Amino acid sequence: PGGGGALFLPTVSPTDPNRVLVACDMTGAYISDNAGQSWRMFNLRGRVRFFAFDPHDASVIYAASVGLWRSADAGRTWQLAYPNPKSITGIARANDHAGESLMTNGQSSGQITALGIDPSNSRALYAALRMGDSNQIQFSPDGGASWQVAASSPGIVHTISIDPHSDNVYAAGDNFIVARRKGSWQNSPVSQTASPLIAFAASFPTSGDPLFYAATQTSVLVSQDAIHWTPLSLPGSSAKIRTIAGSPTDANVLYVSYSDLEEGLPGFKKKF
Repeated sequence: PGGGGALFLPTVSPTDPNRVLVACDMTGAYISDNAGQSWRMFNLRGRVRFFAFDPHDASVIYAASVGLWRSADAGRTWQLAYPNPKSITGIARANDHAGESLMTNGQSSGQITALGIDPSNSRALYAALRMGDSNQIQFSPDGGASWQVAASSPGIVHTISIDPHSDNVYAAGDNFIVARRKGSWQNSPVSQTASPLIAFAASFPTSGDPLFYAATQTSVLVSQDAIHWTPLSLPGSSAKIRTIAGSPTDANVLYVSYSDLEEGLPGFKKKF
């Protein structure tokens, strides 16, 4: 697809592999229903920061830009899921790109930085909200029609994972995991490394205990409880970790994207 700029966030539906979304840095976003053979552009009033698919209904899609948007018809039309459209009192364009931010009651509505959709009940949503210097985990029981504060967060959350076999929720930030276990929220600092966490992945197998992975720019960590972490080593040296992803079916399988990994003897090293 075109757009005059770079393309980001290729996101494939887990229930329909022909449905693909990408975001452009020139505000527009694109959707394909035939595995990328053709594309249709749509605009959500700002650059999209992430997409999320309903795990059961391929027609339901979420996208975060100036707010959290929801489509129930495979991206043909979109409605604001956060903030409530009735609460919007104005639109601010504060930067030199005329980028929009929504105002509610005369102040910024904040920014949704992460979204988790409950695999066992896709109407149940957990969203990370940044509003000024405050960070919260918000919960919606009805697909974004209403929201309530579930917990506070010590910082910006970039990933939310939900265990489909329990009511446990894990929200990861740069150096912390905010987790709800047995109905109680707790903050667990990740202090094994001075580097910020750039990625977090959780695997919840149908049998056996869950497994958690986290990555900094220089290392990968593994945990059985998202509290105590053990570092893992890639082969070679000097690798710069870009992101990680856990297998949805096997908790022992992890994928790691990296650059600048060196292998070989001194003077004969190869860089990958």
